[in-house]
Amino acid sequence: MVCLSSPEWFTAVGQWYDDFSQTSDEEVAALLARHTRDRPDGAAGPEGGERGG
Repeated sequence: MVCLSSPEWFTAVGQWYDDFSQTSDEEVAALLARHTRDRPDGAAGPEGGERGG
């Protein structure tokens, strides 16, 4: 991501969240697996991404 301009007061996205902790690889993999499993067609879409619509 490239940000060409930002306000002086903006220092980080995480400053706006109470909990902006890292997400582990295992948690991401589990969430993606659950998303794929819970889809009616069982697919995540082309190239593993969301399907266009």
